[in-house]
Amino acid sequence: MARANIDVGSIIGVVVILIVGTAVLPIIMDSVATAAACLTGA
Repeated sequence: MARANIDVGSIIGVVVILIVGTAVLPIIMDSVATAAACLTGA
């Protein structure tokens, strides 16, 4: 039974990570693109 609870918690954790990742990914990509543009321009 305990293992089932751990599995459920792990699934919830993965889902939360995926949601946060998809929310933050565009911001990270935009920052990386901006930094790359600055380095290329310089």
